[in-house]
Amino acid sequence: MKAHFYTEEAFQKAVQMHLAFSYEQFTKGERIALDQLIRSSSKNHGVSDALICKMVQATHNRKGGISRSTFERMLRKAQKLAIIEIHHTIRKEGGNGHSIYRFQPFDRH
Repeated sequence: MKAHFYTEEAFQKAVQMHLAFSYEQFTKGERIALDQLIRSSSKNHGVSDALICKMVQATHNRKGGISRSTFERMLRKAQKLAIIEIHHTIRKEGGNGHSIYRFQPFDRH
C-alpha cells in the first residue's frame, strides 16, 4: 500500500492538522489508541500494517493500556472523520488477513 506522503514531515503536518480540528471528538482512551496508530505509521509515512492486538499491547507497555474495543472504536471514528482509510486483506488460503491503515492528507472541504 502506497503512502500519501513522501516525507515524515509531511505526514506529521497532516496529522497535526487533523488533530487540530478533531481532537475533542476523541475520548482519552481513543486518543491513546490514535497516538499508537500514529507511532506505528511513522516509519512508512502514514501507512501501518500492525495488528490491532500488538498496538493494544504496546499501549499497555507505555500508557496504562486500553481495550481492543476502544481501539476499534477509535478506528471507526477516525475513518468517519476522514483521518484514515482502512484496507482489509485476504489470505492466500482464504479468510481475512490483517488490515492496513493509511492516513489521509488533510483536506477541510
